[in-house]
Amino acid sequence: MWTGEWATGLKKFNLNEESWEIHYFEKDYLGSVLSILPKNDHELWIGTADRGLGVFDKQNKTFKFNEYDKSDPKSISSNNLLCDIFIDRKGNLWVGTLEGLNLLDNQYQSFKRVEIPFDIESVRTFYRDSAEQKMYFGVKGKSNVIVWDEKKSEWYPIRHDKSEVIERASTSQVFKDQKGEIWVGTALNSLLYLDSVSNTLKIFRTEDGKPLKLNEKYPAANYL
Repeated sequence: MWTGEWATGLKKFNLNEESWEIHYFEKDYLGSVLSILPKNDHELWIGTADRGLGVFDKQNKTFKFNEYDKSDPKSISSNNLLCDIFIDRKGNLWVGTLEGLNLLDNQYQSFKRVEIPFDIESVRTFYRDSAEQKMYFGVKGKSNVIVWDEKKSEWYPIRHDKSEVIERASTSQVFKDQKGEIWVGTALNSLLYLDSVSNTLKIFRTEDGKPLKLNEKYPAANYL
């Protein structure tokens, strides 16, 4: 199992020996790993807090980093990936940063900066609904969720229900349950759900009418 969080480096847990193997970004610098995805059998994609998008070679135990370069418009838009990385059904790598959304061009190993036509500050997380062929982008902005409809090739925001007061906060997670309901967690630990009738986000409440609060303090990454 691979895992990472703030200032702990990239860590691997050896189940047989019940011990941790810690990998430093550089000598005397652990680094912060906030997202992990497999690139191939011997490499991992690593989303970092200050080194952009990294690649870790599991055989050589070395890192390479794709970092922001202000002189190169095809570089990643920010070194700060306090967000998510995601591979879609076509094998495209999407990278969320504090400066917007990036799509990796695998052929040329360069980044395309994706323009989302709505007022957002950053893209924090991704979820793809394969049945509906839609990609849900959890964002920080006026809307918590922006959707890319793959069939129609168009963007649209999911608005908050007008009858509810929802504090503006970045989205930390988007997921779909076994019943097909879309759920949204926010940085303020609120749990929202998508009302399929009104197509708006509403606050999930307990039986006594109070909003259910989540317990999520720090972003972390795990990969089995």
